Amino acid sequence: MSALTSREIRVSSISLSALNYNNYNKKCDDFNSESNNTSKQCNNDFIDAREVKKCILDTPVIFLDCRTAKDFNSVHIKNSIHLNCRDKLIKKRLEAKKMSVVDLINCQETKKKLLESVNVKEAQNYLNSKSLSEMIVIYDDKTSDLDELKDNPLKIVQENIKQFGVKSECKILKGGFKFFFETFPEYCINKCETKIPLDLTLKSQRDQTREEIENCKLTEITPYLYLGNESDAKELDKLVEKGIFYILNVTKNIPFYNQNISENSKLFNLKRISVNDCPNEDLVQYFDEAFNFIDEAKSKNSKVLVHCQAGVSRSPTIVIAYLMKMQNFKAIEAYQKIKEIRPIIAPNIVFMNQLFNFEKKLDMIKAE
Repeated sequence: MSALTSREIRVSSISLSALNYNNYNKKCDDFNSESNNTSKQCNNDFIDAREVKKCILDTPVIFLDCRTAKDFNSVHIKNSIHLNCRDKLIKKRLEAKKMSVVDLINCQETKKKLLESVNVKEAQNYLNSKSLSEMIVIYDDKTSDLDELKDNPLKIVQENIKQFGVKSECKILKGGFKFFFETFPEYCINKCETKIPLDLTLKSQRDQTREEIENCKLTEITPYLYLGNESDAKELDKLVEKGIFYILNVTKNIPFYNQNISENSKLFNLKRISVNDCPNEDLVQYFDEAFNFIDEAKSKNSKVLVHCQAGVSRSPTIVIAYLMKMQNFKAIEAYQKIKEIRPIIAPNIVFMNQLFNFEKKLDMIKAE
């Protein structure tokens, strides 16, 4: 199944230090002593943290997170896919085979990619269309034995996967996320190390009307830095008029429109940061290359447009981070500065957490 072997839904191997390994052995012994009465059926259903770690090193692993969206967005195993399976109605539909696991994927971009990659209309056909070599590991917060699986979404999801003919091994993570996180924190992404002020969270999450978004104009943030959307990137004459010859495209799929016109192809310097507006994305890893691109434009006496599809979440996150690093703004200050001149910005909650953690990192660098 080609889509599920992409780097977005696979876990890269990470070496484990001797200290962590010793800590793991102690925790694992304690945990196993509490579970020594587990039945053979339970052993067939479950996989413990040590086995998962070995599988990660040897075989691609697909992690399916069956916790609440709130818990998933706070912290999860790296590259997990969140399944929206806690609702009673959804559980009933799964049991009745009226839905498949793909229908439960919370991130619409991930779901769309999975379905389009094999060109099928039905999730059932998708799940049955490929022979998987990966192991599938599903987990909730702390389930560790068979007795806890009665009416549990984990068991329903596991049976649903098997019913639709997926040939991969499908195991339940023993002890759930809690035990795995305590044992192997380096395999997890903690997106809420810093708590966002409530008022800022509410402002960031406020729904913008389509009219507000569509009518928002290209926004000058600094004399050389502009924030916009896909439509702004299409208006080449306007960009030339303003002296904007650098374009930073913070999307996976939106094209560089100047490439369709040969006479303009040499006018613009182009760069893509390939991310979706999705909880799985880590924008921080792209900050430095984005900052370097913006600074290059400035050094060449040019201006730069940073855009995504709507100029609401991804591209504002990049620009906020740039102001934080280059102009010593705090996250709130940079957010509010841009919000005043471009009211539609609303970075998703995960990106906001990344900005606050980035602020902590900058403070630590200054203190050294």
